[in-house]
Amino acid sequence: MKKLLSVISAMAVMFAMGGCESKEIEQVSDTVAGTVQSEKLTFDDINVIEINGKTVSLPFKIEELGEEYSIVEEQGYIKAYPAIYYNGQCLVFVEFDENNSVISVSFPSDSLEREDIKLYGLSNESDYGTIIDSIGVPTIEKEMLLIYQYEQGELSFSIDDETSKINIIQFSLGNVIE
Repeated sequence: MKKLLSVISAMAVMFAMGGCESKEIEQVSDTVAGTVQSEKLTFDDINVIEINGKTVSLPFKIEELGEEYSIVEEQGYIKAYPAIYYNGQCLVFVEFDENNSVISVSFPSDSLEREDIKLYGLSNESDYGTIIDSIGVPTIEKEMLLIYQYEQGELSFSIDDETSKINIIQFSLGNVIE
């Protein structure tokens, strides 16, 4: 329940920030976290989600991960939230479109503690500096929150204030910048 509350809190902050002014985003990395370059990243460049050695990109179908994955409804205070489970363990909270494709993923901290879950090569071992070195300057930067906005969607990182490591990653399709 604690992880669900953390995810819901982070999502609320991210949605509240949606109307903020956008800036141009620059890439300072290629697909390997920490490698510095000076090209601009696109949404497609960062749309690399690795779960248990399988790479998918938004949107994707649950079947692309394999038969051992399932969707389970995690009950929150107000409603149930769909989550992808693997071997009885919650990996990621998701949202679906009308075609039943995953269009949003939210990795809570306990999922990120697994070495086999990464987004654009970043994991729970990545800190604030590594994120900026890998992806570039965020569109919105708040204390312990980095948000990257693109025409196709949004990527945000919530940072744990005690460890300075990633706490929650939220990655969603949808028109953010007009």
